[in-house]
Amino acid sequence: MYIETFVSIEPWIPEITYPQAIIEKLKDSVDRFIIGSMQYHGVSRRFYAERLPELIAWLDDSKISYYLKKELRSCLPT
Repeated sequence: MYIETFVSIEPWIPEITYPQAIIEKLKDSVDRFIIGSMQYHGVSRRFYAERLPELIAWLDDSKISYYLKKELRSCLPT
């Protein structure tokens, strides 16, 4: 029997939570990563907008399955 696993990385707290480092350590044991922002404590959308493109590029290049929560996706530049 195979059971799919996921890890939820949220909230992504500036200077405390490092999604790429967490994913790097767990990527061989986890099927999918869910990533969310810290939306209720005044973290600016700019913080995420500046960092998301690099994280997404790394995830895609590494062929790592992930899902960005709605509030985090809304921080992406259009």
